[in-house]
Amino acid sequence: MFFRHTLLSGGDALPGDRGDTRLLIVICEHWFRVITGRDPWLSPNFFHPVEGVLGYSDALLLYAPPYATFRLIGVDMFSAFQLTLTVVHIIGFAGTVVLLRRCIGLPSWVCAVGGVLFLSLNGAYVAASHSHSQLLSIWFIPILGIAMAAYVKATDPRQWQGWLAGSVFASFFSVLCYTSFYTGWFFFLFGMVSCAIGASGFIALSGGRHALVSTISFLRSRMLQLGFFVVIGLVSFLPFWLTYLPVKAGGAVRLVTEVQLPTLIDLINVGSGNFLWGAPFEKLFKSLEMRPGGHELKLGMPLILTALFLATVIINLVRLCRSGKRRNLLLQVIPEKQSYLAVTLGVGVVLCWLLAVQFEGISLWWWVYQLVPGADAIRAVGRFNLVLALPVIIVAMIGLAQLWDFRRKVYQAKYHIGPAVIMVFLCLGLAAEQINTQEFSFLSKSEELTRLRQVSPAPHGAQAFFLGELLDTEEPSWALQIDAMLIAQYHDIPTIHGYSGLSPPGWQLSDLRDSHYVATVRQWLIRHGLEHGIYALDPITGTWDNVASIAQLVPNVELGKEIHFDTNGEGYQYAVTGWSAPESWGMWSEAPESRLVIPLNPENNQDLILSVLATAFVNEVHREQNIDVVVNGKLLKRWSFRYGQPGSDRTVEIPSALLNGTPELRITFKILNALSPKSLNLWNDSRELGIELIKIKVFAKTSN
Repeated sequence: MFFRHTLLSGGDALPGDRGDTRLLIVICEHWFRVITGRDPWLSPNFFHPVEGVLGYSDALLLYAPPYATFRLIGVDMFSAFQLTLTVVHIIGFAGTVVLLRRCIGLPSWVCAVGGVLFLSLNGAYVAASHSHSQLLSIWFIPILGIAMAAYVKATDPRQWQGWLAGSVFASFFSVLCYTSFYTGWFFFLFGMVSCAIGASGFIALSGGRHALVSTISFLRSRMLQLGFFVVIGLVSFLPFWLTYLPVKAGGAVRLVTEVQLPTLIDLINVGSGNFLWGAPFEKLFKSLEMRPGGHELKLGMPLILTALFLATVIINLVRLCRSGKRRNLLLQVIPEKQSYLAVTLGVGVVLCWLLAVQFEGISLWWWVYQLVPGADAIRAVGRFNLVLALPVIIVAMIGLAQLWDFRRKVYQAKYHIGPAVIMVFLCLGLAAEQINTQEFSFLSKSEELTRLRQVSPAPHGAQAFFLGELLDTEEPSWALQIDAMLIAQYHDIPTIHGYSGLSPPGWQLSDLRDSHYVATVRQWLIRHGLEHGIYALDPITGTWDNVASIAQLVPNVELGKEIHFDTNGEGYQYAVTGWSAPESWGMWSEAPESRLVIPLNPENNQDLILSVLATAFVNEVHREQNIDVVVNGKLLKRWSFRYGQPGSDRTVEIPSALLNGTPELRITFKILNALSPKSLNLWNDSRELGIELIKIKVFAKTSN
């Protein structure tokens, strides 16, 4: 049922829209390019030439092996991604069945039910259909459970099985985090809560102080082994840290006010498209669908599963409390272990729910945000339910098995038609409530391939490209950005475009229809030294236009023409680095060095005068501003602006020798004592202000 749209479309439909789904394909394709030696590991060929931009999104490392395998045998990138999700799907089912059967010891038919519930999860379908297929990495979590169970079973610390299982857990957890940070981080939080619950319960039920002493002794006996696992984990996390810590250091942190917290009803909010519960939810809770980002809150647990889960936790908690006087709990029979596991996981899930939800705007998540490393990167807390789905299903399946055993004790017979029928209907209900019939966006593989193939091969010698002016398309800018990323990979040519939750410092190309778009492209190219081998691509016709000179992206300046830098002027297109956005009176410099590049007509080979009308950031506290004027690499003048001195025209003579056959002026204003108003306690503005340009004019020295 999960891939029914793909099957009904003949394999053409991919879950999600033309946004994040295509971004995920770009990331997977990047790994294929890394494996085939065409791209550096940390630097995909978008946001060119900035390095380390892999850290702007989930890295999808666990998706890379199946994806690259399919690509190596000739499958196109969209089909390879489609098949990768299928492989991950199968891993989730098989891992759940093995975990329930081999590690927990549940009956085979119960394990099959649990596997079906996990692979057909309503919340996973909603997430994938809203282009969040990276969250399907929850299907790798059973592998961590299997490794943990194998370690627990290796009671002797000298057994190689324990060393292997612990090493697999430590390394695979780091790889899971490197695949999807949300999945790994939520698993970590749940794991910490559950371990605390499990340890507390074991000590309380197994003899109090004596059990505590035994626990400490147990840990001491395994210090070497646990230390080895810590080292394995730290080493395995190196790629993660090398990818994301530089991004974190650059200020890529989400504010707590951006966090979207679920309410209590969202714990069971399965959305209006749910086959069993959608209609009742839509009638009773109409406002749920109207909330901004509401799809992030439709990841709740279905009602029958939730009821079975809670009933199992309560019944087993009561059972354990009644048997609390017994010692050596872990040496009891298997059903006792299952009760302990059900309570540990169940109470852990409930506590995580209490941490995540908000009550009338009040939430315990504030403490999580303050105390747990990495919490500041979590925006959609409702996604926690996707990770909690596996422990909920494990507990529910323990309850289902116990219910079946209870039937046998009551009826004193192996088979009885009445309870068997009830059990069948219960299992059918559990499966039916995971089905979601709502029509979401789906990506057409054939249409995307047609788009890529209509672009002619990149010209020989092309170093990078950008999208030309877009006059004949209604496509949103974010979709065109991803078009450029896919074209960059398909035709093996870097692009200055990109799309992610983050963007490089100074990158302002998100709006391709902005009136300053071409000027902003020019600024980016000059700022990063990309002045040769640059092509403009028309995404409609698929044709390339060689940009012979970066100067040609903006009009040449006629001698004697005034260039204004206010919001209505054209001066912004000549700004390159170190300038703030134009204001109604002019444009401020905001860095110690601010540059202009002004193209002139090629025939200009005479001495010139640069006339500048400007003011400077001076006041009673900061009374003087000194500015060096450098033209084409040569210092020509130092200007001093003093408090109380009115703005006036200042001139610089430019010898013709500085042009040296280059028909452009590269003007740098070096602000010798740039300061921010905030640093002077004047007002809350952290820009390092220096000079404010109002207008400039370039004319021949012989002109009047």
